[in-house]
Amino acid sequence: MNPFHLSIPLENLAISRKFYKEVLECTEGRSSEKWVDFNRKYSEVWPVIITKKDQLPGAEERDGEEGKLKKYFSEVAGSGG
Repeated sequence: MNPFHLSIPLENLAISRKFYKEVLECTEGRSSEKWVDFNRKYSEVWPVIITKKDQLPGAEERDGEEGKLKKYFSEVAGSGG
């Protein structure tokens, strides 16, 4: 069975909202003060992130970089962790 809806627990809604809209280029759907729906082509197949890892070296250098999604995103699944 393929899930239609995926819930992801967040630590900070404002930061997450910015990331999903600006980096992943999702459109915002319904929302409240405690949750938000995002619309994205791959949203029904993306995994829930359950482990927080340290950021990669040089990550801060990419803050504000335009076009990160098109430049770095791949539909091919990674190794996970």
